[in-house]
Amino acid sequence: MTMSQANSRATPYGDKQSCRAWFLFLKENWSAQAGDEVSPKQHRKALMRKWETADQDFRNIYVQRANEEDVDLEDLDDYHPDFVPSDFRAKLTSYPCIRVYFDDRDTNKWEKLQLFLKLDDALSPLDEEELPPIVEIRDGFHLEEYAKRFIMEDGNFRLMGRSNTGQPVFFYHIIMLVDEQSFQDGTLLHVDFNRSGDPALSFRYPAIHSYLPWSMHQHEHFDLRRIDQYITERGGLPQTMDLTKPVLSILKDEMELRGIMEEDSNFLQLAHAAVSTLNPRLLSN
Repeated sequence: MTMSQANSRATPYGDKQSCRAWFLFLKENWSAQAGDEVSPKQHRKALMRKWETADQDFRNIYVQRANEEDVDLEDLDDYHPDFVPSDFRAKLTSYPCIRVYFDDRDTNKWEKLQLFLKLDDALSPLDEEELPPIVEIRDGFHLEEYAKRFIMEDGNFRLMGRSNTGQPVFFYHIIMLVDEQSFQDGTLLHVDFNRSGDPALSFRYPAIHSYLPWSMHQHEHFDLRRIDQYITERGGLPQTMDLTKPVLSILKDEMELRGIMEEDSNFLQLAHAAVSTLNPRLLSN
């Protein structure tokens, strides 16, 4: 399955500020119904239903209070005790790389894609805290259903809230997908989502350039439109990569593309060292 590039949607992006009343309600009602017989997920979904089905006058009380009181929109860990750090759901806020295409014949290409995700702009190995989370979804993936299935179904309040009228609001975030096309041309699909949970903007970038958009979002808080504008203003990125070539050959092509002359640098030596560190088996592939 190859993910098509999503179109820009008219629906605006969601933010936590539009859900202040909901988060005030959540804070005051979180522990009221929870018990040993109720899982955290069940409790989250029950509170969403209560807010959604409540009389508007009830919600307006919280709307008025939220306009007058301080509301914590960031400290949300208490609502997700079932989200352990290794959990896929805990990684969705960190611009994850999600693999949704699998073919046992393509293990070598997948190893190359993973290696490129672990390199910085200088093609050196990234520190652990700078690595984008890599997760796999094997039981079918449809981009249009992503937010409902992986955010709303779990009641992931780090990435969604409820509006003043009870409707779901999905917060801005970006993911990158490894789909079938990724194995054909070495590119990953970067997608963001609007407040309705629909895919909004998307662009394909070569996997070897993944650190640039990831770091711009994580460190500079650029959204995907601004990231692509930045990349375009600086001449853009290559459209494809040939994953059938040996890794060192691909890295040499990158050296030439970035204007680094072999005789003027130790680039290839560093590239060789990086591959040796991350996946020495690829030195011969």
